[in-house]
Amino acid sequence: MVAQFRQLGDKSIPHESDAAYIERSFTWVENGPAVLKESALRALPMTADFAVKPLRSALDDKDWGVVRAACEAAGRSGRKEFIPQLCQVVETIHETFVQVSAHEAAVALGARLPLWEAWTEVITDESSMVTALQHLCQGTLEIPGTDSMGGNSHSTREERFAIRDAWRAFLVKHRRLIEKGKRVPLNDPSITPALTGSGFAARPVDHAVTFQLSDGTQWPEAE
Repeated sequence: MVAQFRQLGDKSIPHESDAAYIERSFTWVENGPAVLKESALRALPMTADFAVKPLRSALDDKDWGVVRAACEAAGRSGRKEFIPQLCQVVETIHETFVQVSAHEAAVALGARLPLWEAWTEVITDESSMVTALQHLCQGTLEIPGTDSMGGNSHSTREERFAIRDAWRAFLVKHRRLIEKGKRVPLNDPSITPALTGSGFAARPVDHAVTFQLSDGTQWPEAE
């Protein structure tokens, strides 16, 4: 079955389309072992209505490899109905290869505010805080072209929660703008030091994230 699914998914190999076979094959997405689920998810078309239920099940699978394949499939499906579940994956599974797949799939489907709200909740996780802040800054702020990004995870637990709360308030304030797919200008007064992990008494200018801009400057500015 793995060989069949890999052949079906290989676009360089000509084969006849068998709609009935494809529909029956979706049972493996829900009931097969992990390696078979992954192969089926990568081979089967996800645009059909009968794909929705098995794909939802795969996005909630216990195997992270299956979840990653399901995220990729959801991104290819073009179905916005998967956005909430993809955002839940971003928020709850902090394994990088899964989280990246879920993020990319959600972006491909046009996710906006729900995705940034999910990343906001990731900030409190020490190992994922910098990644969350980088996504949030790039996704919601008008940062000019960047050559590189930097960051550190020196923030205390208390500071991480404060940073999260700052982002929560920021997203509420700019909800309508962000829902339209727009970004907030960097000169907006609502962009406080807390959004980049600085401004706290212990490290007033030690930014948790920095962006090296294409014009040679840094944002936030080093002080």
